[in-house]
Amino acid sequence: MTSRAATKRIRAAACAALLLLAAHVSGGGRGTLVAGAGCLALAILSRYIGLAFVPVAVAAPLLRRDERWRSRLANAIGAGVVAVGPAAAWLVRNALATGSVANRTTAYHPLGLGHLTQLRTSSAAFWGHAGEVGGLVTL
Repeated sequence: MTSRAATKRIRAAACAALLLLAAHVSGGGRGTLVAGAGCLALAILSRYIGLAFVPVAVAAPLLRRDERWRSRLANAIGAGVVAVGPAAAWLVRNALATGSVANRTTAYHPLGLGHLTQLRTSSAAFWGHAGEVGGLVTL
């Protein structure tokens, strides 16, 4: 799968998810909520950035005023499970099969003096002069 193809897929899935979730908020049935969460699951499986939409899927049922609070809460939890479940299952599968969840290492890169020097160089190039950015003196 190319990056461009994945980007197109996540855009389509995220747009469909948002439309279906909006339809649910404006009076649609539980089917629109499940379909929206399912589209979001496809977006998450395409790219992890799809996880940014999970709060929307969980909040959508909570915005409905025509249902009891318990029903809204159950729908919110269900939407979260439907949206994240397939990706979570895939990550567990990866961990069991390969010993790594996403074939990536986790690292912490603290800021250092080199980063500040790069910031100075970048800001000088952006603003067109060195040593001063918006009246503030830089390193």
